[in-house]
Amino acid sequence: MTKDEILTSYYADNGKKLHRLIDMLILKFGGLSNRDKDDFYSLGNAIFMNVLSRWEPDEGTSFETYLSICLNNKIRSEISKRNCQKRAGNLNTVSLDACIGDDEDSYITLIADDTNIEAELIDNNTLSETMEAYLKNLSPLQKNILYMLAGGSSSDEICVKLHIRYKDFCSHMAVIRSYDKVKIFFKNQFNLFS
Repeated sequence: MTKDEILTSYYADNGKKLHRLIDMLILKFGGLSNRDKDDFYSLGNAIFMNVLSRWEPDEGTSFETYLSICLNNKIRSEISKRNCQKRAGNLNTVSLDACIGDDEDSYITLIADDTNIEAELIDNNTLSETMEAYLKNLSPLQKNILYMLAGGSSSDEICVKLHIRYKDFCSHMAVIRSYDKVKIFFKNQFNLFS
């Protein structure tokens, strides 16, 4: 077959022959959604044209075999790449209670809200009823951590002064910032909690 005849045979009926070949290869990998199939059909068209331009009939390999090998390799690498991207996306998921990074000053509050607990502790000589209720739910060590943060101490300084490990500091900060503890600040604001 000449290259023109191959082109005509694969693209007769809107590329039905090429799409069937791609569908068979995709099934080897577990199948895809229709939206993803369209992506792979586009990828298949590009591979087909590349293979057609490089294939020489006198090299001993049939066009169908050469095309199947090239499509299989490209589809496998594309599916692998997409799966890696999905896994990488999951690796970027962060717990709201987690410490971020490896250094001591890397604890970051991930919930943006209007309540700055440390600022209220510093700015007010008398604590609001809400703040007093919040503090009653903390352990003495957690209160110390909170007051030290309000006073401008770094996490490293707090760990040294309180003789705790950084991992313990992170655990206490997770409790201090936990939803169960801070929801009291939103109780009056939204009237959602009893």
